[in-house]
Amino acid sequence: MLKKGNFLHILEVVVFWNLEFAMAMLQKKLEHTLGNLFWQRKLVFSNNLHRNMKNFWVVLLSLLFVKQIYALDVVVRNDNGSPQLSNYPERYFWEESKILKPDGPCILKKVQIYYVGSTPNIDTIYIAGDPSEGYLPPTLWVIHYNQKAKPIIFNYPGKPGWYEFNVENILIGGLDRIVIQHRLNQSGPWFAIDNDGISQPYSSFLMNPFETNSLGGPGNYYVSNGDYLVRLVVEYIYPSDSTSAKPPFPSFVDVTKEVGLVDGNGNYIKSSDASVIDLNNDGFDDVAIGGFVFKNDGNGQFSNISSKVNINAGMTSWGDFNNDGYIDCYALRNGNYDENLKMVFSQDRIYKNNGNETFTELKPREVFKLPYPDPGVDFRLGKPTQQDSIPNPYSCITPLWTDVNNDGRLDLFLANNRVGLTISGNYVERYFPDQLWIQDSDGKFKNVTQQCGILQYELFSSNQSALGYYDCYGANANDYNNDGQIDIFVANYRLVRDLLYRNNGNGTFSNVGDVTGVQGVPTVGIGYYGHGMGSEWGDFNNDGYPDLVVGNLGHPDWRGMYSNPSLIFKNEGPPNFTFKEQHQEMGLKFFEMNAGATWGDFDLDGYLDLWHGQISYRAEGDGGEPKRPGRIYMNSGPPDYKLIDKTWEFGCVVHGPWNAVRIDFDNDGDLDLLVASSHVGVRLFRNDLERKGNWVGFRLRGSPQDNVNMDCYGTKIIVYCGSQKFYRDLMGSISGNRCSQNSNLLHFGIGNCSKIDSVVVIYSNGFRKTYKDIEPNKYYIINYNQNLIQSRLNTPQCLQPKNYQFGLPDSVEFYWTNVGGAIKYEINVADNPNFTNSKNYQTGQNHFSSVGFERSKQYFWKVRAISSNDTSQWSSTFSFYSGNPIPSKVQLYSPVDNSSKLSLTPKFVWGKPNFPLGLDVKYTFQLQIATDEQFQNVVATKSNLKDTSFILEDKILQPGTKYYWRVRALNIDSNGVWSDPFSFSTNFLPGIVSLTSPENNSADVPLKPTFRWQPIDNVEEYVLQLSLEENFDTVVVEKTLQATIYKHLTSLQPEKIYYWRVCGKNNVGLGPWSEIWKFQTTSATLVEFLNNSGVKVFPNPFDSEIVIELESAEIVKVSLIDFLGRKVYNNEFLEKIIKVNLENIVSGPYILKIETQDNNSLFLLFKLKKD
Repeated sequence: MLKKGNFLHILEVVVFWNLEFAMAMLQKKLEHTLGNLFWQRKLVFSNNLHRNMKNFWVVLLSLLFVKQIYALDVVVRNDNGSPQLSNYPERYFWEESKILKPDGPCILKKVQIYYVGSTPNIDTIYIAGDPSEGYLPPTLWVIHYNQKAKPIIFNYPGKPGWYEFNVENILIGGLDRIVIQHRLNQSGPWFAIDNDGISQPYSSFLMNPFETNSLGGPGNYYVSNGDYLVRLVVEYIYPSDSTSAKPPFPSFVDVTKEVGLVDGNGNYIKSSDASVIDLNNDGFDDVAIGGFVFKNDGNGQFSNISSKVNINAGMTSWGDFNNDGYIDCYALRNGNYDENLKMVFSQDRIYKNNGNETFTELKPREVFKLPYPDPGVDFRLGKPTQQDSIPNPYSCITPLWTDVNNDGRLDLFLANNRVGLTISGNYVERYFPDQLWIQDSDGKFKNVTQQCGILQYELFSSNQSALGYYDCYGANANDYNNDGQIDIFVANYRLVRDLLYRNNGNGTFSNVGDVTGVQGVPTVGIGYYGHGMGSEWGDFNNDGYPDLVVGNLGHPDWRGMYSNPSLIFKNEGPPNFTFKEQHQEMGLKFFEMNAGATWGDFDLDGYLDLWHGQISYRAEGDGGEPKRPGRIYMNSGPPDYKLIDKTWEFGCVVHGPWNAVRIDFDNDGDLDLLVASSHVGVRLFRNDLERKGNWVGFRLRGSPQDNVNMDCYGTKIIVYCGSQKFYRDLMGSISGNRCSQNSNLLHFGIGNCSKIDSVVVIYSNGFRKTYKDIEPNKYYIINYNQNLIQSRLNTPQCLQPKNYQFGLPDSVEFYWTNVGGAIKYEINVADNPNFTNSKNYQTGQNHFSSVGFERSKQYFWKVRAISSNDTSQWSSTFSFYSGNPIPSKVQLYSPVDNSSKLSLTPKFVWGKPNFPLGLDVKYTFQLQIATDEQFQNVVATKSNLKDTSFILEDKILQPGTKYYWRVRALNIDSNGVWSDPFSFSTNFLPGIVSLTSPENNSADVPLKPTFRWQPIDNVEEYVLQLSLEENFDTVVVEKTLQATIYKHLTSLQPEKIYYWRVCGKNNVGLGPWSEIWKFQTTSATLVEFLNNSGVKVFPNPFDSEIVIELESAEIVKVSLIDFLGRKVYNNEFLEKIIKVNLENIVSGPYILKIETQDNNSLFLLFKLKKD
């Protein structure tokens, strides 16, 4: 089953796999195997390998000289290999599912199943991704959402045993689990279960589709009685012996605490939403998390200015509604709900930016034209109640700033969701209609919800348990049909259709979600679609038309029949601008708790990648809740734009995030991620990915007098490079989910384009401006109809040595990204993160060499760019090691310090060394034992130990001696620090035993004698020896005993002299022997033959009658056998004292056999002759 890959296999991969994927695979395998052999040119090597066929063949030939570049086929299993062959009940149509998790990214090559059942039958095997992170398998109602291969149709021959199925080299992500599932026929076959019960975490499940579950629907889950004998055969992409290597050092590095995005106590801020804005127009993106506001200081750090800003909010949305050049804030607060009035007493407020990092809260009547609306009159929600202080008397989830009428003034689309409450013991929900507010020329907003026509598309439900309109969970602006009018997409929850409001250009909107196809994918229930959790537009295939991703929560059980998974809609463009749904073709995975989504070209290859969130109702581990991380997918480009899950490799693993937003907080030209989770807090991940190309970015400033709002919401930019074009737009404030906001920076990865031919800016008023010969790798400011202005000099990104790279030689070559406009660079290198006593160098190139680095020492480096009139901020600090890091001091565990009475072969146990951020450094251990604490007198040194335990089997230690022991970790470059020593003492040998009986020189000792001796201390057992020779050359009896008495149960030879002795024994060994005593046995006619039960027989010899005395009355069989083997007497008794009349048998020797329920006893008897 285990097969080693070979060169022919490599050629097969090259021929039959997608070439781009094969090259990426070979690249990763080669890098993993060769380590840092090519470290100085690794960036160039990687980029060329990815894109250059010539170098690909060089790598291919290099593989001939690399041993085990391909991993062995590895079997992933958790069964014990011993099938239970019977007791499989008939469970027609039940589903059997096995969930298995490989140790890392791999290629699934085969599935192995042990089937049981004697009836030939057809079985259908499904292979799918696990949507619930190991919590429950999917049912066949939804398995097609995440199917990894076509179903396997198998003609089971009715013979139990192993069966193996080849699959089509399925790529499995490093965090993923695989589900193997089938549906039972009436008479099988079944997946065999093993015979030692179910293991945890549970992985083998049954589902009865006919049983009603607690939710009132079909299908109840059960855990099987054992682990199914179902296995995967995989090949790990990053092999390490027979498993996967650990994840590499993160390419998305969590710098949240390092940069200061924490509360006043240094804790993560728990929230499902976050906003990125430039509140002071300094060109650096700031961060808002509810009422927390953090100013980007421009040096990679943030300052908490929340008290200065003084915004009270749960979530925020930002737009410069008054066009004064400073972005303002809509603070989402909501309020208490009144069931009688069917309205929310909303506390939402708008804050005006004063331009000095302070804000002023505006009263509703200062901003909104009130009174309006009247919930009772206008929206059938309750009693008519006129009010003039609450512009939106509903539960709002998305306040979207955009300019729907292209008048240069921002408008507000308020997407409203629901409230839940309990009435008469029953949970009910109230849904609220979305609202559109248009800003008039006087700067105030008026409600046009009814006039614009959107209300008619939110179908009203009069059901009192679910009263109202649609439950919106996110809205965003777009121009899907490229007509220059801003359209609005609304993702709705509770299985209703999503809405795409086409802007008709005359103040009205029409829902075209159905005709365009983006309302959702039809399900088995008419009118049932998805649980919309968020959405975002982005042109993933570079055709110039915005595509759409919609995050949908979808359950893996029967409810999945009525709901959509997350969807990707490809915009087919003119003339009809319809959409094609293709999430499965592209590789977007179905997870139960999928939520918000964010597009961004994170590796700068020219194609938008995708981050997708996954919420959780509970903290990880709470009630068995699994880790539910968001996923980051890398776009592999044409022809099929496959999304490859790289979360395991990149390291941005966060439990329960609803959304993430784009930000380039360090101004280095690539997109970082701000990931929002209500469980583990908002986390900032710095992007240290290997760059696959160039980039350019733009910040826009509008012109209200030209009907372009200052934020330029409604603007598009197209970048042309040769035959390629790249599209981005800035349509409004909210994107991705409910109330999160990406940076207003329009960022383009442009791949290997080294020259930008033109940049076309299309404003919301229809004006187009074209810029020629733009240099890449710069950020620009575009003021309306003015020349480009380069913004601040960008920060270089450190490339090589990579962050926390180790194994480098003592001469190091540094690489960083080129910065447009820079004439030179300053490099700072130190052996401490504070850069005290650092060395500074300058160069006109983007690389620099330095020598003299000490082995096993940690260094830190950073770089900044310098132009004729500007100096960039310092880059993020990277660390590296010349050689390997010194292993940390290990902790000793056992024997504990000052332990005593140890054996001479103790087991030593200690812990692993720690390395910074879990670096996967190879090491061994060295163990020393000495008789002194200074280890001057070392009695044993054991080296090259690979495990954290060792049993000393050598005959080195002495009894009754105190020793000291210590351990250190070593690698090829350095020895770790010795652990703190522990001491232990070996046990003393037992003392001399004093014998008691049979006394020395005694005679007439029974043939079954009883031996006794005095107990002694420090003994675990005693050893008794019996011999016919005084020197004990031949031992006839040797017994190891815990008691100080021994009854010998077989007869010794009669009338013989025996010698006996006893010694004590403990974990150290045998103590000295006692004195040797001797005794002589009696003749055979007067003793028992064999008696194991304490039965007494007398007299012996006898003349006519014997008496048998038992310990208690019980059923006993008595037999008498002569020496010819004939049974001369046989009877059964139920008495304690038995009298047996043997008067009529002849004289001579006999065997008396006494049988009880628990014992058999034999006696040698003699009947006397009569006179």
